[in-house]
Amino acid sequence: MTASHLKLQLLNLAAVLIGLCVPSLIFGRAVIGVTLGLSIILCMIAANHREAWQTIRPHFSQGFIALIAITMICSAFNIPFSLRIDLSWEAWARTWLLMGVVYYLLFCLRNHTALIITSMTVTVGLVCAYGTLNAHEISKPLMNGLLLTLPLCVYQYWKKHNTIWLLLCGFTIIAYIACALETSSKASLAGLIFIILSSTIIFGLTRLGIKKTALIFGILVVIITAGLMVWLPENLNDSSTLNEDAAPLPIWLVDFHRQLIWMFSIDLAEKSPWVGFGLNASNYHPDAQATVSQYFAPRFQHLKEISTAPVMPGHSHNWIIEMLVDGGVVALLPVLACVLLLFYYAIKNYIRTSHPAILAFLAVNIGYWGTGLLNFSFWSVWWQAIYFVTSALCFVLYVQRDEVTHGS
Repeated sequence: MTASHLKLQLLNLAAVLIGLCVPSLIFGRAVIGVTLGLSIILCMIAANHREAWQTIRPHFSQGFIALIAITMICSAFNIPFSLRIDLSWEAWARTWLLMGVVYYLLFCLRNHTALIITSMTVTVGLVCAYGTLNAHEISKPLMNGLLLTLPLCVYQYWKKHNTIWLLLCGFTIIAYIACALETSSKASLAGLIFIILSSTIIFGLTRLGIKKTALIFGILVVIITAGLMVWLPENLNDSSTLNEDAAPLPIWLVDFHRQLIWMFSIDLAEKSPWVGFGLNASNYHPDAQATVSQYFAPRFQHLKEISTAPVMPGHSHNWIIEMLVDGGVVALLPVLACVLLLFYYAIKNYIRTSHPAILAFLAVNIGYWGTGLLNFSFWSVWWQAIYFVTSALCFVLYVQRDEVTHGS
């Protein structure tokens, strides 16, 4: 076996590992780190790094790099004031390092994207099939991770455009919905609804026109609303139902405990509005150790089955509020600017090119930032890793097609 052939095989193996990293969440969150870590090692050995770096550079403008640099600086500003400097430093450094490494890794494997997306979509379908038969073994983190792969399953069908991939794509989505309903994964269902409705609007207005888009959107809203009216009443938290009259927002929209977490988090943010209490460290504030009855008395003194619940169980369950509490306004505003500009330029490019990889990229981001408004810490490494892998894959698929178009 020649050296070049060996390197090719190592890169193929790295590509398969990338494809398996999200479905591997079924075996536990640590397995994502194993698959990604092995893939990185293989790429470090076998990839042509000079060529990969030269390929990356033209796709990131100076303005974008400047915005990222500003965001990095502003998000680090709170570290000296953190309740846990060690945790805040680790969260800050790890987030930016992970993003850079994953995007670089996907560019190194840009000629192996077919293998990545094929291994990912097939294994996602298998995991969803397994979940329909063994829903008790399917975790809510797994459901949210798989959510971000669904746009890539649809992209794979578009690319192959044959009956087999259509059946696999359709089955995967139906099985995913069945698993989400069976596991009462409300955040995952909310993310899927965000993706379907938003993608319908973006695709419809650029390809179908206003009237057809409005008709399809209206039909989807009716179907989704009817389904939720049947499913939601039997899947509300008991504590929310018992305390419905005390809840500021409808409990079918947001469960009562989550509303209380948000209320507490906003109160906490007001105590240090500019720099917060440290990335991934606000739950170490003394007030965060209180129970619902201790903190909210006498306003919520007689709550049933929720009075002893923690007022902040680990994090704020909303990435915007969490960023405000952890990093203050100084960190939140640049991050918001990055997210908004990401959507702006993605939509702008999709209108210009109608490229399905950009639509998949938008769907992944809608799923990630949308479900992040309801669940999971922004600083959870497994959640960040899944987002970076799926979004980077969509971006590389777009760049790869764009290079072919301009080179022909």
